[in-house]
Amino acid sequence: GQCVLGIDAAWTAHQPSGSDQAGPALIECYPHVALLALLKCDYRLPYKVSRSGQYWKAEKLTRRERIARLLDQFRAIRTGLEAHISGMPALIPEPAKVSTLASLKPVEDMLDGLICDWIGIEHLEGRTVGLGRFVRP
Repeated sequence: GQCVLGIDAAWTAHQPSGSDQAGPALIECYPHVALLALLKCDYRLPYKVSRSGQYWKAEKLTRRERIARLLDQFRAIRTGLEAHISGMPALIPEPAKVSTLASLKPVEDMLDGLICDWIGIEHLEGRTVGLGRFVRP
């Protein structure tokens, strides 16, 4: 399924058909775990701005080089999401327009939000698998 992203778009998550529960559902989503599934990766992706100094510590990258690597990761994430969500905004800035790592945090947050949106879409289509222990209220 594909979702068209729009400013006025809104939906309520519900159990997929065939589920033993009816009505609304609350989905707790961990963006990084979902991202691994989206991009078919088996190891942590270095896309968190606050951790960029740790990701490439041994390489002693400059701030500009860390920015470039984060932007590469952001573009890969956006490309993965575009396969499932149409109307994606062009939210990844050009490298020349980024002067601080902190300025990339809102982009990271938007990508995390879009990853969670994708999980909502997958749930509505019946393609999610719960992880952990389910506790009924």
